[in-house]
Amino acid sequence: MSKVDAWAGVSRGSCEGIEKIVPGGVQTTDGREIEVDMLVCATGFDTSYRPKFLLIGTEGRSLAREWTANIPEAYIGVAVPGYPNYFSTTGSVGRL
Repeated sequence: MSKVDAWAGVSRGSCEGIEKIVPGGVQTTDGREIEVDMLVCATGFDTSYRPKFLLIGTEGRSLAREWTANIPEAYIGVAVPGYPNYFSTTGSVGRL
C-alpha cells in the first residue's frame, strides 16, 4: 500500500482492518504488517470550534452557521472577518 493509498483511506474515515499496533506499524486483520512513520489516533473529536452561543456579526450572520457552511477563517487566528469585537486564541484557526 502506498502512502497515497493509506491517506485516501484515512481521509475517508476508513481504518477498518487494523488488527493491532506492532513495533514497526500496524498489523491488518489478514496478517499483513504495514510499516508506518506516524499513526494518528483520533476518535470523535470536534475540532471545528463552532461557538455554542449565538454570535451575530455585522451583517446579521451567525458565526456558528457560517463556520459550518464554510472553512473557518480568522486573521492571524484571532480576529474573525465580520465580527469586529470577537477575538479568539483557541478557536478553529487559533494559535494555542
